[in-house]
Amino acid sequence: MAANGFTPDEAAQWVTALDTGLYIISAQLTVRPGTVQAAGDGVMLFVQTRAPSGAQTNVITVREIAQQSQTLQTITACSIVHLSAGTSIGLAAYLDSGAKAYAVQESGALGGLSAFMVAPASSFGGSSAQLVTADTWADREHLDAEVMTRRITRPLGVLYNPPRFACRAMAPYSAASGQRRALPWKAGGSFEQSGGWTTDGAAFTAPASGLYWVSLCAATMRSGPEGAYGSYQMNILRNGELVSLHQRQVTRTDYHASIAATDLIYLTAGDRLSVEFLGTGTGLTWRAPSDDDSTHWGTIAAVMLGASATSMEA
Repeated sequence: MAANGFTPDEAAQWVTALDTGLYIISAQLTVRPGTVQAAGDGVMLFVQTRAPSGAQTNVITVREIAQQSQTLQTITACSIVHLSAGTSIGLAAYLDSGAKAYAVQESGALGGLSAFMVAPASSFGGSSAQLVTADTWADREHLDAEVMTRRITRPLGVLYNPPRFACRAMAPYSAASGQRRALPWKAGGSFEQSGGWTTDGAAFTAPASGLYWVSLCAATMRSGPEGAYGSYQMNILRNGELVSLHQRQVTRTDYHASIAATDLIYLTAGDRLSVEFLGTGTGLTWRAPSDDDSTHWGTIAAVMLGASATSMEA
């Protein structure tokens, strides 16, 4: 384990953040199943936080289906999370395999947990710094200390408190195979933002131009026969156009699985970020997980990383 700004416990199960801020968290777990049932077994990966009081919270939950015996399968999870100083993060796994043996692979490249701070913001929501462009410097211009300080520090403010949003609950949805539809989100208390992001429940509108780190975790379940009869896509769109495609397969009936994805996307102020669902297969119906707590299974989030970028090519 390598850590800078985090301290691990003796068992290296939890690592504790020393500083408050916004963190990009990524995790992966690789398993090798023994005998699997015909339609596959679920493998769940939880990213958890632990407060100094000891209270634990799942901040990311992903489930994929392992379909082949003795074959490595890697499950990933990612999101943007606000951590207060003294909060710890850790991983937990659940193998939906009954009495059958699963082995968690221990080699370094096959599993891991990483987190890095993108801004020392005091909370996830709230006010964001005003996006200010750098002033023009003129030859032989006289600058007093106040002007010099302002010109240097004002453009940096957004780096310490960048525009960001997170919506941590999907709304119910259903779609027939071959039907494209916008994935709906619960835009009430599950939506947090800073900097002026807005949403209509289907798309999220960027308040400022720049390069954004976007993360997605979304789940679906289907009807129809057991087995490899249908796959599905959760695609990230910008103004209705595909920018990031992600595809998985669900082999069990009425049993949900999910996709975790991340990408760097340039957004201009006013651009709309959304997720398109597409299921395949003949005669299948795809729908949101029938879970009492839908916050387990859906999150979309973004944070600005490059305030000065004018395009992805710049």
